[in-house]
Amino acid sequence: MAKKVGALKAVEKEIEREFLQAFSVGGIGTIAFALGLVISIAAAFLAPLDSTWLLVLGVLGIIVGVINVTARETVLFLEAATTYLVASVALLILVSIFVPLSSLVVGGITTGPTVSLAALLINTIVFLVPAAWVVAFRAIIHVAKSR
Repeated sequence: MAKKVGALKAVEKEIEREFLQAFSVGGIGTIAFALGLVISIAAAFLAPLDSTWLLVLGVLGIIVGVINVTARETVLFLEAATTYLVASVALLILVSIFVPLSSLVVGGITTGPTVSLAALLINTIVFLVPAAWVVAFRAIIHVAKSR
């Protein structure tokens, strides 16, 4: 039991170290990632499904995919992005039970907790999909070149 706790603490310290290192770099990719998260959350509550914010999130996602994800992080990023996207779509389906997503798009209902949750999920999907696409495309090119 003590060995498992020690191993877990070591993994926890490594993750914390990598997280702090990533955010201490201060590069454009890190700033784009942080901005994308902040805008995803803020826009969900202040301007749900505003096309301007969705465009900004898409551009930030492309920047994150191009600059922020290294070759070493590609597999982990793509696994995490895929898991997050599948879970987000599942949550959107559950939310649509309470508020039809068509009413969000058409602009029928614009307030309430389920609308904010749906908008948050859509915002993060719009932010994450371009980043995942760029990273996956780079991985495909790398595999094609290596053969």
